[in-house]
Amino acid sequence: MPPAAFQDYLLIDGRAGTRNYIALTATVNCSATAIRQAASEIGISGLLEHYENVDGIVAFTHGTGCEMPSEGRGIEIFDCVIWGHITHLNVGSAIIVGLGCEVMHIGRLLARYGNIRTAVLSETPEIYGAEQLLLPRASRMQ
Repeated sequence: MPPAAFQDYLLIDGRAGTRNYIALTATVNCSATAIRQAASEIGISGLLEHYENVDGIVAFTHGTGCEMPSEGRGIEIFDCVIWGHITHLNVGSAIIVGLGCEVMHIGRLLARYGNIRTAVLSETPEIYGAEQLLLPRASRMQ
């Protein structure tokens, strides 16, 4: 009997995932509608058909971010959850979308955990840059 195996793709750090999704992640409830709409439009546009190694695009939203205390257990858990979404084994690329006015600033997250491509809506109104930013990178994973 041959050894058990599964189809996977290798991440740069040597871990393996079984899917390859693009993640759009909101830092605040106010950007949730924008990323849900972007994920929906990219999903139905046919754009992903040109990238055979990309399984889809997902929006990770939540109902908080404003008026949170900037220190303490709550924001630590929140940061950890956001970071978990964007570094999940089945996420090939991610964009963190924020407004810049929320407690959970993208810069704080990056300072705590490391670097990842970001788009801030107040500076970059078009998050449809996913085609240039994310899809080629995610599609290279096999």
